[in-house]
Amino acid sequence: MASRTGAGRAEVWGDRVGFFLDGFYTTVSDRVLGTEADARYAVFDFGVAMRVLGDDPWVAPGDRPPVGVELDGLALIRTHYVNMEANPSGAFAASTEDAGWADLVFGLRGGVVLLGRLTLFGRIDGGGMANDAWRSWSWTGEAGVRLRITRNLGAVAAYRRY
Repeated sequence: MASRTGAGRAEVWGDRVGFFLDGFYTTVSDRVLGTEADARYAVFDFGVAMRVLGDDPWVAPGDRPPVGVELDGLALIRTHYVNMEANPSGAFAASTEDAGWADLVFGLRGGVVLLGRLTLFGRIDGGGMANDAWRSWSWTGEAGVRLRITRNLGAVAAYRRY
């Protein structure tokens, strides 16, 4: 079995309002009983964040208080893409299925600033209903740590549950 996974996040802030792009992609390939199977799944968030509590996100790390609290309100469009392919050997025909949809999602992201540069954060959001009312409810929980390297650059390590 072979798999590849990638993720990334970019944010641009102006005063207390920011825009973000957040994405996740995975692909898995395997051969089972003479059939080659591939599956791909991608999720991308296009959103806006508003700082409702805490310092301006672009204050230089040296100018921030050593300890603080942050809270952002989030509104975003979450897009999903799923692709599955099966290529059996023998007399059977190959099969491919594609699906894609977008959901309107709202949430909160909060954090505790430590030492001015380090933030422990959590995020929770939910929304959906793009497909058959409540059956497509989408939610995300995330926890991690963010390191402010410079005024405009940081690094994040996090665990996310879709």
